[in-house]
Amino acid sequence: MGMAGRVFDTPVMLIYYLIRLSYLAAYICLTYFAIRCLPYGKWTMGLAALTPMAIMQGSIISPDSIT
Repeated sequence: MGMAGRVFDTPVMLIYYLIRLSYLAAYICLTYFAIRCLPYGKWTMGLAALTPMAIMQGSIISPDSIT
């Protein structure tokens, strides 16, 4: 995202939203693979992953959102 700002002279807000969308995409992919690997409790995990607070935590710009 730093290259987009320097080379293409992209506005900061656009970069901010692109980073948030990329973190949300990483959250969705990790959640999907976690649910696929579970032997039981898939519906419970799926419902917990779809709560608004979990989605908000997944899209926050921080290294903690992936861990």
